[in-house]
Amino acid sequence: MRSVPALAEYCDLIKKHSKRNVKVFNFTNPAGVVSQTLRDMGYDFTYGICDAPSGMLRSFALLYNESPDNITGEVYGLNHLSYFKSITLNGKEIMPELIENDEAYAKTDMRYFSKELLRDRGAVLNEYLYYFYYREKAVENILNAEQTRGEQIRDINKNMTAELSKMDIENDFEGCMKIFNKWYGMREGSYMASETGAKRTVPWHFDIYEEDDGGYAGVALKFIEIAQSGTTGTMIMCVPNENSIDGLRADDVVEITCDVDAKGCKPHQIGKVDEQNLELIRRVKIYERLASKAIREKDRVSAIQALTLHPLVNSYSLACELVDEYIEHNKEYSKGWK
Repeated sequence: MRSVPALAEYCDLIKKHSKRNVKVFNFTNPAGVVSQTLRDMGYDFTYGICDAPSGMLRSFALLYNESPDNITGEVYGLNHLSYFKSITLNGKEIMPELIENDEAYAKTDMRYFSKELLRDRGAVLNEYLYYFYYREKAVENILNAEQTRGEQIRDINKNMTAELSKMDIENDFEGCMKIFNKWYGMREGSYMASETGAKRTVPWHFDIYEEDDGGYAGVALKFIEIAQSGTTGTMIMCVPNENSIDGLRADDVVEITCDVDAKGCKPHQIGKVDEQNLELIRRVKIYERLASKAIREKDRVSAIQALTLHPLVNSYSLACELVDEYIEHNKEYSKGWK
């Protein structure tokens, strides 16, 4: 409701003033809904990007003391709801041994899941699937936490900004970087900790002289690097399905491994996937399509339908209550909703 109108404005300006081969990378969450909505609005030069899958692959490579350049993964699903079908390191399939590797559950974001669940699903899961497979635990942990994630980020940003505002960034860059490192380290260290009860064990640090560890900027820059190199590379992106995953529509925006070159990107052919995984993907995809319709048409009924179907709401009465609260809380952005 808040971000799509602003992004659409940017897209209109870009469409008017940029070259025909322009590409827009959307990092704005919820990236699945935003990317679907922008595509539904006709902005076919937009691509959704999330650093969660690439971040997981990087952590797996480091677990094996290998360069992140040597690991690849076949991903399918939706943003924040995707599955690794395959993970290869130096050309060797490692996903079955990774699922059995106790160290992976201690040192990577596989920590949020049990080994039994990953065996059952036959896949390594995107960390956000924790909310679907451990729903009641997530709710209990969130309700018992001292702060919500939003409140944590708010306080971290306020405290960091307060410290930095007293410093001379022009003449004490190193000192300012230490302040940034301290507070951003707290942000990374507390990621999903309240919701899951599991904390990341590797301290976060940033060194301006070290190789970049990826993140959103790293994902976008990788696309540019591949496109300008004249070669073909692979990336995990949010793009139209184009019949790559059986059971989804061609225009469904999915999170999937793609071949990338100067012309754009093409999703890998995944075909049939596990029936249970597909059922969850399809349910949330219908929610995303209805959410897109609600946002584009400012339609309360579509918004209620969307939340009624969402597995984490799954209630018409609760959906009505939530939608009315959303519209009221965001009335500055929700003018014209009907």
